Amino acid sequence: MNSIHRVRLSARLVLSGLVAMMLVFSGALPARAGQVGLQTFSDPLDSAGIADISSLGVSGFDEDPTSVYVFLYLDEIVAEDSFAGFDTWASIYFDADSDGTEDYFISSGSDLLTSEGESMTIYTSDIQDTGCEGFFFGYPEDNNSWVGFSIDNDCLKLPESFGVSAYANSGNDYDFAPDDGFYQVTNPSGAEQLLANTPVPMIQGSNTIGSKLTAIPGAWDEGVTLNYKWFRQGVQVGTGSTYNVTAADLEQSITVAVTGSKAGFVSATKTSASVVIQLPRLAKSTAPTITGSNRAGSKLTALTGSWDSGVAFSFQWLREGVIISNQTSSTYTTITADIGKKISVRVVGTKVGYQSATFTSAQVVVQPATLTKTSTPTLGGTAKPGQTLTAVTGEWDSGVAFSFQWLRDGALMANQTSSSYKVAVEDIGKNISVRVVGSKSGFESATKTSASIVIQLPRLAKSTAPTITGSNRAGSKL
Repeated sequence: MNSIHRVRLSARLVLSGLVAMMLVFSGALPARAGQVGLQTFSDPLDSAGIADISSLGVSGFDEDPTSVYVFLYLDEIVAEDSFAGFDTWASIYFDADSDGTEDYFISSGSDLLTSEGESMTIYTSDIQDTGCEGFFFGYPEDNNSWVGFSIDNDCLKLPESFGVSAYANSGNDYDFAPDDGFYQVTNPSGAEQLLANTPVPMIQGSNTIGSKLTAIPGAWDEGVTLNYKWFRQGVQVGTGSTYNVTAADLEQSITVAVTGSKAGFVSATKTSASVVIQLPRLAKSTAPTITGSNRAGSKLTALTGSWDSGVAFSFQWLREGVIISNQTSSTYTTITADIGKKISVRVVGTKVGYQSATFTSAQVVVQPATLTKTSTPTLGGTAKPGQTLTAVTGEWDSGVAFSFQWLRDGALMANQTSSSYKVAVEDIGKNISVRVVGSKSGFESATKTSASIVIQLPRLAKSTAPTITGSNRAGSKL
C-alpha cells in the first residue's frame, strides 16, 4: 500500500464515543501484571518531529486475554494541544491474511490527549468495515511519548499470525513504520484466553482408612482436559481422579487439585475443600438394653447386643443422664436414692484400628422395693359392746412400721386409728374389721385388711335348764 493511500484512509476517522479512564504506567510500556506475547520493532527516525515513530510494539495481558495491544512510540513528548482538530493523529493497519495489503485499520481520536502530563483520555474508535470497536489511548513520559490501541480480538478474529503497521501524522510531518509493508507478529491473545467454567472440585467417598476417595470435578468448558493431584497436608501423595486412603492419612487433611487445560486457553487449577481422615467405623454396633427388676435394691444388667467380633466394651451407669460414680461394670444394683429417678447405661465399643462407637440405653424409672413378708391382720378380743378388740399384725419384714384404721361395715370409723378398738352399742349387728398399712423406708407400703366379725348382744350372766316335777301317770299334774 502506498503512503498517499494510507493518509487518505486515516482521514476517514470515525470517533464513536468518549470513555473516561485513568491508567498508571511506568517505563516505556504499560506496567500491568501478566504481560504476554510482547513483540517490539525499532524504526529509524526520518526527521525531527512529533510524527517520527521510534518503535512499535504488540502485546497482550493475561488479565485481558482476548485483547491485542499495539503501542506506537514517538520521538517527542506529545504536546498539550496535540491530537486536536485533525492536525495530529495516528493509525494502525492490520494485514489479517498476510498478503501484504491492509484488511482493517483503526485511527486515533482527534481531541486533546493529555493535560499537563498527568492524565490521558481514552476514545472508542471503529475498526473500519468490521463492526468492531477498539480503544485509543496515550501517555507522555520523560523525553518520549506513546499512543496505543486496544483491539477486541473476540470481535475482530485476528488469526494466529498477522501483519501490523503504523502511521503517524502531525501537520506536514508524517511517518510510517515500517517504511513499506508490515511487521509480522504472532497473535498474543491466541493462547491466552481464560476458561469460562472452572468449578471447585468436591471429594466424594468415606473419609476413613481403607476407603476410596473420588474427585468430582464439576462442569468445565467443553474440550477441557483434566488432571488431578491429591495432597496430604499440602504435600502431593497421588494423581488420578481417585485416591485410596491409607493408614498414613489418619487425622491428616486430604485435598484434590484439578487442573483444566485446553489449547488456546490459560490453564486453570482449582482445589477442593479438605477432608480429615479417620479410622473406619465398626460394621455392627447396637444400643444396649437393660434387663432386671426396676425395684430399688434390684440388680440391673446391661446387654450389649450385636457388634463386630473382637470388640471390647466399657460401661458407665447414669442417673438422670449424670454419671454415677464408680459404677462402670455391666451390672448395677439400684439404691434408695434411685427411687423415682431415670437410670440408663452408656456402652463404648472399641477395637484396634477402628473408631470407637458409643451408645446409651433407654432409661428405666426405679420404683420402691416390695416388702418380702406381709401378713393379713387378725382380731383379738370379744366382739361385744363394751369389750375391746385388738389388731394382731402377724409376721412382717423387720423395721416395718404400722398404721391402723378400724372399719364398720367396710366404712372408716372416725378417729379410730390405734391398734385396738372398744366396741360400742351402735356396733351391734355390724361387721367390724381393721386395715393395717406396713411401711419401711425404700420400700413400697403394703396394705392388709382383717376378716370382719359381727358384734352380738351380751349374754345373761346366769342361766340354767328347767326341770319337771310331778307324777308321770296319766291324769297327774306336772
